[in-house]
Amino acid sequence: MAIFGNHRRFSLLVTASLLAVVSAFGWLRARPEMSGDAAAHMRRAAAYYDSVVVLARVARVPAHADSVTTIALGYLERLRLGLGSPFRLVDFALSDPRLDDSTRSRVAWAILARLRRGDAYVIDPSVGDAVDAPSGGGAQLALIQRTIESARDPRAGELTVRLAYALAAGERTVGDQGDAIAAQAAALLRDRALAQADLRDLLRDADGRHVDPLGELVRRRRSRSFVVERPAGEPLDEQVQASAMAAVPRLLESIRALRQATDSGSRAADGAYSSLLGVATSARLVSLGLMQPPEPPVAVTVRTHRSMLLAPDAPAEIQRARGQFASTSVNAETLAGEFGLLVSSGDTVRRTGALAVLAAATALRAMAQEEPWFAGLPAPSVADLRAEFGLAGVAFDRDVRRDWQPYYLRMIGTSLRDMQRVLGGLSVAGLRIAVAATGLPDTILALHDPSTRTIRMSVFSSSGTLAHELAHDLDWQAARSLYAGSGYSTDRAVREQRGPLAASMRDLAAARVVRRGSTPTEERPAEVFARSVDWLVAVSLAREGRSDGYLSAVQDAAITGYTTMSPVAMIFGAARPLVDAVQEMTYLPESVREGFLAQWADARSVDPYLLVRHVLSMPLSRRRIALTPSLFDDDPISLTNPEAAICADHAGLAPELRARQSLLDLALDARALGLARIRAGWFSLETRPAWASSILGAAPWSPVTGQLPVSSRQCFTWASDSSP
Repeated sequence: MAIFGNHRRFSLLVTASLLAVVSAFGWLRARPEMSGDAAAHMRRAAAYYDSVVVLARVARVPAHADSVTTIALGYLERLRLGLGSPFRLVDFALSDPRLDDSTRSRVAWAILARLRRGDAYVIDPSVGDAVDAPSGGGAQLALIQRTIESARDPRAGELTVRLAYALAAGERTVGDQGDAIAAQAAALLRDRALAQADLRDLLRDADGRHVDPLGELVRRRRSRSFVVERPAGEPLDEQVQASAMAAVPRLLESIRALRQATDSGSRAADGAYSSLLGVATSARLVSLGLMQPPEPPVAVTVRTHRSMLLAPDAPAEIQRARGQFASTSVNAETLAGEFGLLVSSGDTVRRTGALAVLAAATALRAMAQEEPWFAGLPAPSVADLRAEFGLAGVAFDRDVRRDWQPYYLRMIGTSLRDMQRVLGGLSVAGLRIAVAATGLPDTILALHDPSTRTIRMSVFSSSGTLAHELAHDLDWQAARSLYAGSGYSTDRAVREQRGPLAASMRDLAAARVVRRGSTPTEERPAEVFARSVDWLVAVSLAREGRSDGYLSAVQDAAITGYTTMSPVAMIFGAARPLVDAVQEMTYLPESVREGFLAQWADARSVDPYLLVRHVLSMPLSRRRIALTPSLFDDDPISLTNPEAAICADHAGLAPELRARQSLLDLALDARALGLARIRAGWFSLETRPAWASSILGAAPWSPVTGQLPVSSRQCFTWASDSSP
C-alpha cells in the first residue's frame, strides 16, 4: 500500500507539473503583443486622425488648413504611399520642431496604428496595368502580394517575384517594363511585411521590459536593428535563396494563367487608394515641404518620369497639373502633396502619377537608416570637416538656403566616414566640395572637376552619387602617385598599357556585357572604374548591415540607383580586377576584399537574379533567318545547333546548385519563347504559319506545334568547377 501511495503521489506530481507547463505555454501564446497603454495610445491616435482625414478631404481653401494638422497628415500620407520606413517616419515626427510635443507623440502612435492595420505601402492597382494590362493590374499586384505574404521569409518572396517576372518578361508574357515595375512593387510589399513583423517584436519587447515603445523605437533605429531598415543588398543565406528559387515555377505558371484570363483583375474600393489629403491640405503641404531640403531620390526619380507624365494627348489643365507634379515634387512632403493635387485635378489616367510615386518610394529605401535632421539641430561646421578629413573647404552657392547648409555638411561627413569604412586608406585631404542650388550642366547629377580637384554637387540631384565622385578623386590622386601626371590614372593606364593597373582595368572593361542590338561604345576607363567602386562600396556596407543613401543610391542587384554599372558583369569576372585596381591606389582591408570576392567572384554563389538577367540579356551569335520560311518549318528561328544538346543531370548537383541549374533551364526556355514570339509577330494574319499561331496562342492551331522551337534550345550546364 505504501508503494501504491508513492506511485499515486508521483503521478499526481507529474500531472500537476505537466498542467503547469501547458498553462504557462498557453499563457505565453495568449500573451498580448503589447501593453494596454500602448494599445490605448494607438487606438486613440488612429481614431483622432481618422476623423481629421474626413474633414481634410472636404476642405477646399488652403488657408483653412493649419500647418500642424497639415504636417501631421503629411506623415500619414507618406506612410500610406510607402515614402520611407514607418519607423523612420516616427523618428522624424518625434524630432519635428514644426509640431508641438503632444502632436509629435500622437502622430507617432497613429503611424504605428496604421501600420498595424495595414494602411502602409499601399500601391495603386493602376500600376499593375503597366505590368500586364490584359490581365488587369489589380490581379497582378494581388498575385505579388500573396507570394510575399505566403513566403516564410518576405525576402524570399521578393526574390521569387523578381525571378518569375524577369522570366515572364523574357518570354513576353508581361510587358517590356513589367518585370521592373513588379520588382518595385515587391520591394514595397516586402517592406510592409517586414515592418509589421518589426512592430510586433517592438511592442512585445517593450511590454516585457516595461519600457516606452517610442523610446525603444528610436534606440533600435540608432542601432540599425529594424529588419525593414536593413540594406536591401545584404546577402541572403542559401536556404532563403533555395526556397525562393523553388517557388519560381509555380509563380511563373500563375502569371501565365493571369495573362490567359480575360479581365481577371479585381479592384478594391477606390477609397483604399485615395489620398488622405484634400485639395486644401495638399496645397498647404506642398508649400510647407518646399521649406525643407530636397531629397534627390524623389526629385531625380520623378523627373525621369516627366516625358511619360506630359503625354501630348492630355487636356491642357491636366497637362499643367502633371507639369507641376513633375517639377515641384522635390522631397517626400511635396511629392505627397502634389500627388494629392494631381488626383484631385480630375486626371483619369492615374497610372502615370502612380508609377512615379512607386519609383520614388522604391528609391527612398536607400535612405532608410538616415537620422532625423531639421533646421536648428546639431551638425558639423566646415571647420569641423576640415579638421577631421583635411578637406580644403566646403562652399555653398548664395542660392543655397543658410538653414539647409548644416544638413549637407552632416551628410557629407557621414558619407566620408562610410567611404573610409570600405576604403581604409582613402584620403580626401585637399579636396574641395561645392554645393549649388541649381542643376549641373547636361543633366549631370554630380561632377568631379580634375582641374581644380573639386566635387560639384547640386542639392536637387547629388544624393547617392558621392561614392562615384570620391572614386574619381581616388583615381585623380593615383595619377599623381603612379604616373606623376595629370588627369586620371585609369585613363593613363589603359592608354599607355603598362603596369598592373593597366591589366586590371583591361580585365574590368572586358567583363562588361553588351546587350544584343545595342551599339558597343568605348567607355572612358575612369567612368567604368567609378561606377564599379560605387557598387563595391554599397555592397560592402550592406554586408555590415549599413546603408548610406547619400553616399550611394545602389540598393541591390535589381535596384541599382543612378549607376549604369550592371552587376551582371560580376559573374564575368569583374570582381577580382576591380579589387586589384583599387588596391593599386589605396589600402583595401582584407575583410572587405575577401567578403566582396566571396559574394561576387564565384558565379555559384552570386545573386540568382543576376543569373537570370545574364541568360535573358546575353548576346547571341548571328544566324540566318529565312525570309520566306515554310508554313510548317519546325525550327524557323534557328535557335539551336543542328544537333540538340543534352541537359546536365541535375541529380549529381548539391541542392542549392540544383536549384540554380533548374532556374537557368527556365531562363533558357523563357529566352527561346520570347524570341519565338517576336519572330511569330512578324507575320500577318493571312501568312501566319502553324508554329507562329501556336506560339501566339491563336486558334485553331494546337499549342504542341509551337513547343519544338522552345524545347530544342541548348542547355547551360553547371559544373562544380565552372561558371554558367
